[in-house]
Amino acid sequence: MLYDNALLTVAYCDAFQLTQKPLYRRVVSKTLNYVLSDMTDETGGFHSAEDADSEGEEGKFYVWTPSEIVSVLGAEDGKLFCDYFDASNDGNFEHKRSILHVRTVTTEFAERYSISEAELESRLAAMKSKLLEQRALRVRPNKDDKILTDWNGLMISALARGYQVTGEEKYHIAARKCAAFIQQNLFTSNGLMRVYRAGTVKQHGFITDYAFLLNGLVDLYESDFDIKWLEWADQLAGDMLAKFEDKDNGGFFMTIPNQTDLLVRQKDSYDGAIPSGSSVATMALLRLSLLLDNKSYRITAERTLQSLAANANKVPMAYMNLLNAADLLIHQPHEIAIVGTPGDESMLALIRCAYQTYTLGRVIAFSDPANPTSSLITARIPLMKDRTMINGKATAYVCQNFACKMPTNDVNVLAAQLGQ
Repeated sequence: MLYDNALLTVAYCDAFQLTQKPLYRRVVSKTLNYVLSDMTDETGGFHSAEDADSEGEEGKFYVWTPSEIVSVLGAEDGKLFCDYFDASNDGNFEHKRSILHVRTVTTEFAERYSISEAELESRLAAMKSKLLEQRALRVRPNKDDKILTDWNGLMISALARGYQVTGEEKYHIAARKCAAFIQQNLFTSNGLMRVYRAGTVKQHGFITDYAFLLNGLVDLYESDFDIKWLEWADQLAGDMLAKFEDKDNGGFFMTIPNQTDLLVRQKDSYDGAIPSGSSVATMALLRLSLLLDNKSYRITAERTLQSLAANANKVPMAYMNLLNAADLLIHQPHEIAIVGTPGDESMLALIRCAYQTYTLGRVIAFSDPANPTSSLITARIPLMKDRTMINGKATAYVCQNFACKMPTNDVNVLAAQLGQ
């Protein structure tokens, strides 16, 4: 499922920022590489899912037997590979086939085979490459190639966050291309549409379509600092509030008010396979309220949290993403303003530090004081007001509730400020 890949990517981005373990960053890259390779439409959007079945068997495209592995890798490498990825003659899946997975710590496994961890990683990479070539000859599962706005919004967030922690420009390019595709094909004069397939657009969007895309646009802005994403996000937020907000009781309805084929207009409040539209809308509005200094967005977010607080208190596991939004509201997030010259290494170092340091919550904005349009950015993003380069160098300002620490040119100082 596209949403599984998107949500797991964001979770691993958080895990990498928190621990700095290279493994988690590799998982980010591998997951996004799969999406770019196998789930990307030529338009720039992303397909919904790949089937579990192929040739009438669940998982057949992906699972292996030891004999199949040895036939490709040879006896010695085949044994090592099977041992590392737990592929056995009994299998761990149907028909005595195995899902490849790791059950041991890499360091301990390397010691068992009396090789270095680096050598093990190198050998495994070569083996996986050979097996992927062989797997490519199999019959691929069918694909659900419709493009859903909300799931693509999740993937925009995943790609933007993936770019931030890996520095891989292809993820940023893919996120921009997807956002541009949605804007050109699914954002109409009647509002945001939900489904695209083979040139046909259907169905007005749900709250999840608006909320997930809105949050994705904020992530995209924080990846390239192109003000047009914030402008669109602001427009989208206004449309979302007009169509979905429960102005009497707080929170958000799932559908637009004039949808005539429904007996009851339900609310989208608790998390399921994907986060609730209400929780993501709340998170996005809080982030926008900080970047744009829009107090009405914050008030709406607070009302949503208040309307669902009793339910979240009773069943917190069903409202985990809403609790993330509550955390962003309660604990003042870091507001990071960076000024500098685009492409300058000292400026890039400050941004990398902001990207790769875990904080409980943060928003990031950037401006180039030498750019003639910087006054427009300052007017649109009050966080950037009166931000200047100190000593003529790229400078970071870390603020909370618009009260700022001492500005710094030093990456180490910035990391310490973000850790406080």
